[in-house]
Amino acid sequence: MAAPATLRAPIRWRLATACLALCGASAAYGQASVPSSPAAPATPATVTTESRDAVLGYVGTMNFAVGRAAAHCLPRLGRADTPQAFVAAWQRRNARFLAATDKYMSVMLAEAEAAGGAERRDAVLRQLMGMVRASAEQVVASLMRGDPATACQRVIGLMETAAFDIGETSPMFREVLSLVRWAEQDATR
Repeated sequence: MAAPATLRAPIRWRLATACLALCGASAAYGQASVPSSPAAPATPATVTTESRDAVLGYVGTMNFAVGRAAAHCLPRLGRADTPQAFVAAWQRRNARFLAATDKYMSVMLAEAEAAGGAERRDAVLRQLMGMVRASAEQVVASLMRGDPATACQRVIGLMETAAFDIGETSPMFREVLSLVRWAEQDATR
């Protein structure tokens, strides 16, 4: 059962804000984000775009934030489930989006390697992972305000009721679906 929209709206706002912090405000307008390739529209030679980079950052941030919150909160709440199992449940519910971003990241890193070798690929990956981690930690910190036990109970409850799942009311959902369509269409070729 999903959390009521009134509870999810502030969470969605925080996630959108974190995504803008991760991707840069210009990413919301289709400009630079994670520098995976030269700024150019996708062509047969390249599939990377700023919009797809932003989706990669957003989905990565969500995944990392769920894991960070679970690692922080489950022990505080005396829960026996592990953070890994908690994240795995979120990943199952969001498998389609994760599969698309995994595929895109593989292509993005391959393009970076083709353009500048393993050093460029590794630099892009380090930058992406650093931004995702920082953004996710911001999201979790903003959710943990106030009494830690109360905040943990609220956040874990929201995550368990799918308030953190990617869906129609999620920030960037149109962009996420566009990436999914690309990944699924490309898989049929």
